[in-house]
Amino acid sequence: TGTLLLSQLLHTEPVQKIKCRTYEPPRYLGLSEQHEELIILFRKALVTVDGFSLYQSLRACRNQVARATAGDTSIQPPPLAYKKWGLQGQERIQDCCTCGIDTPNPFDQMKSAAMMAPNATLRPAPPTSAKYITSGVSHYVGVYNAVEGSTQPILSEVAFAVASKLKSALMSAASGWLGFGQKQKEEDRSKPKIEPVTPLNMSFGLPDRLRNGDSIHLSPNNNYAATTDNFGRVILIDIDRGTAIRMWKGYRDAQLGWVQVKEDLQHGETPQQRRVAQFLIIYAPRRGILEVWTAGNGPRIAAFNVSKSCQLICPGYGYLGLNNVTSRGIKTRSFQCALIDPAGTIKTLDVPFHLALSDKNSKRARDLHLLKQLKLVLKDNTVESETLESTVKSLILDMKISSIAQQGLERVLSTKYLSVNVMRKILQACLQQFTDKDCLDIDIKCHQAIVDQENNQS
Repeated sequence: TGTLLLSQLLHTEPVQKIKCRTYEPPRYLGLSEQHEELIILFRKALVTVDGFSLYQSLRACRNQVARATAGDTSIQPPPLAYKKWGLQGQERIQDCCTCGIDTPNPFDQMKSAAMMAPNATLRPAPPTSAKYITSGVSHYVGVYNAVEGSTQPILSEVAFAVASKLKSALMSAASGWLGFGQKQKEEDRSKPKIEPVTPLNMSFGLPDRLRNGDSIHLSPNNNYAATTDNFGRVILIDIDRGTAIRMWKGYRDAQLGWVQVKEDLQHGETPQQRRVAQFLIIYAPRRGILEVWTAGNGPRIAAFNVSKSCQLICPGYGYLGLNNVTSRGIKTRSFQCALIDPAGTIKTLDVPFHLALSDKNSKRARDLHLLKQLKLVLKDNTVESETLESTVKSLILDMKISSIAQQGLERVLSTKYLSVNVMRKILQACLQQFTDKDCLDIDIKCHQAIVDQENNQS
């Protein structure tokens, strides 16, 4: 049996969505680190809880529970620090995600100021802001920027607050004169105090009266957001530009997820020099298919036939309570995206990095990446094994250009710790593939056509 650690009433409406964002170190210099945050979406409010404050509060509550069990003191949970926003500009909000803290450059600062307040005075330094992206009705997608220290109520909100206080004062005076309202006062005293919402206007959005947004999923690098709607479309949004860059049709009731893959670290390279690829996962339950697409305008790199009753899981978060010191050397999550079938089997999705280079016009770039990976595997090992043999064989057989495959074979033949038997097996596998006409590239096919023509003439 569990023990209740913390309970707090944040809003009186039912909760629609709960999402979490954990700590992420900066990818390169100049980029701010992403702090922990918990967002709770209500019908007319968005509550954001600082992740570090939540973690410290839970630790304090756990210590108080241990002391209360020993008979020391009673449990007194500390207050939870949070912010409550009233998102303006959309009739109804179905889903929301947070991009974390954003520090714009001077150009983006002037652009945002021109859109929100043309006559406003700019600050000397660009202010930090929290960016939230919503999906709903009226505006299909809305983007909100909560600038730090600029949440001032507008005149209509002030007038509404003054009218509410005046009404409550008149009602309390009338209840005292007429002798009613005592029970209402006791009920109001027993209710916990709920903080009012702070109005937050929309920075910009994608207006579409007929399209209703169902869900929105943010990419790990905060550059893209994938949405689903009531028309059975999956739309990819470029967050920085605020435009829809791609649309997929025929994906009603689709479930989305993201997978981020980093390039293998080479010798002498720092983690900041590694390239990162984003892959969009689309599960269409009505069609019973799972697809993997390269983010942006890339092609579909894989498709699997699965059951029509599966569930796609993409957590998008790791451990709570990490920072730039404690996050080093820790695998924050066991998987990025997984599929649960009706039998209860969990299947994780692992996408190789070189598939991001598998466009029809970039076969050479893809093979060069495989060649680099082959050299790295041969350099990291010092003793031959069956695993090494199968890895080297699969890398060479996956190369489509003969000249690059030849470089890979030369590298294998020049490796000193490989035995003659292993080299012979790799060569036989390559010869068996290259003699198959369906596996030859255009250079070999042209050369073979010339040889066949000369043989026929002779």
